[in-house]
Amino acid sequence: WAHRVAATDHADAQLSGDLVAEAAREAAAGNLPRAATLLLWSADLTEDRALREHRFLTAAVHTFFSHNGNGILAGHQLRQAVDACRPCAMRTILQSGYAYQNGSFHEALRLGERGLAEAEAEGDRSLIIQACVRLSNGAFHSGDRQTGSKLARRAVEEGAGLAGSANLQWTLGCGMLFTDGPREVLGEPWITALPDAPEATRVTDTIVLVNRGHCRLALGELHSAQADFAEVIKPGRAEGVSALARIHASFNLAICQYLLGD
Repeated sequence: WAHRVAATDHADAQLSGDLVAEAAREAAAGNLPRAATLLLWSADLTEDRALREHRFLTAAVHTFFSHNGNGILAGHQLRQAVDACRPCAMRTILQSGYAYQNGSFHEALRLGERGLAEAEAEGDRSLIIQACVRLSNGAFHSGDRQTGSKLARRAVEEGAGLAGSANLQWTLGCGMLFTDGPREVLGEPWITALPDAPEATRVTDTIVLVNRGHCRLALGELHSAQADFAEVIKPGRAEGVSALARIHASFNLAICQYLLGD
């Protein structure tokens, strides 16, 4: 792909479309940095401004969710170019996410509200889900935890049956731990559906073990909590689980080990 792009000195609809298709395959496999690179190349080869900006903003979304050696703010390298795009739901949702990561929670909340309204007007289900998550984070960290949990639950309901739904459940579970307590979280259907033995959990549901581990730790069930957290970061099991979830699992596993005398 790099050689084909380098050999092209003009807009190329066929090549840019091929790059979009390949980026979709990479994203589905969880390789977001690679998907972002392919989409950025595609955008450079796209003549129509609206399509070019859509491809660029999609790349920016992938970059936003790519936690790498440069840290959680690595995705901000595209922020100025995002701001230069024409107003739309995807642009506003990204801006809300940037504000959230910078600790500007009230600004994230304001932009999240606008992003949700724009996503609803555009009728894009995936953007509505993203907007609910961004708005939920802003509300939660601005002190309105009940609203944060309510919005996270809407994201879960909107995302039912879609790829990545376990990530949305994890977000809701983290919020509910503070608003409703660990016993209520343990009663959620995606938690009760987990097998008792964490190693029997499907790869796609591994992230939800963090929720169950949180609750078990909060209730003093240290051995079972330790088993849940250890499974999340087990080599070969962590693939496809977000870096943030692995971080949660790692430091909570350390807490369990410490309290157990290890």
